[in-house]
Amino acid sequence: MSDSKKTMVRLSCKNKTQSQNPSAEYVIYGKHAVTAALLNTKRGCKELWITQNVMSDLQNTIQLSRIRPNLRTNLVSTREFAQIFPNSEGSRCIALRVTSLAQPKLSDLLDTLQNKRSTIILLDQVNDPQNLGAVLRTALAFESDAIIVPKDNSANDSGTVAKVASGALELVPLVTVSNLSNAIIQLKEHGFWIIGLDAHCNADITTLHQFEKVGLVFGNEGEGMRRLTRDNCDILSKIKISSKMESLNLSTSVAIALYERYSKQ
Repeated sequence: MSDSKKTMVRLSCKNKTQSQNPSAEYVIYGKHAVTAALLNTKRGCKELWITQNVMSDLQNTIQLSRIRPNLRTNLVSTREFAQIFPNSEGSRCIALRVTSLAQPKLSDLLDTLQNKRSTIILLDQVNDPQNLGAVLRTALAFESDAIIVPKDNSANDSGTVAKVASGALELVPLVTVSNLSNAIIQLKEHGFWIIGLDAHCNADITTLHQFEKVGLVFGNEGEGMRRLTRDNCDILSKIKISSKMESLNLSTSVAIALYERYSKQ
């Protein structure tokens, strides 16, 4: 087995777990996600696998030799790429081995937001990496300032998240905290109103734009917010939908709530 293939066996196992260690490595697939990672000076990029056609396309977007002069680059055929990455459907024959991003401390993040209108998303035990990736993409589209997740039982920085986020993981701060309730208290101390999305309350989300600083809390799709998280919210709001449908999926709910706030600011 070649060195590249041995590396990929190890990394494919790591990609099944969440990554919160800045020195941990995983593989990012897809042109948008890989390009964003290459352009992110805070991202450690170790090795690139790419076909000649995709390389030509990539070079039209960035000057790879200038921004990543020491990057190990493997030009491979489409067949070789499929052999090295057998589970890379939708990758467009481009893969990048990276180290996890160093995440900011919540206190440092809040210091940078003191004098500006701010929106932070808090996800309460959302453990599906595809959901987190979709939320990151939506957060970037509507200029959210950060996403906060608890350390336990939550998706985090990973190859799946990066691919679904389509570059947004490189641009939206992802903050991991040991205790979400304590993080909520910290946000309140910095002037944030904490608004939890709950399908079973009476108030709707049409007033989100009125608050200068907002922390929007979303629970997982199965159980919603935990009781303590819910109790720590200042306001509970819901998205009004037809009685024919019981609920929306997480990423759709986040998108609607962020659009409601963004479009009226």
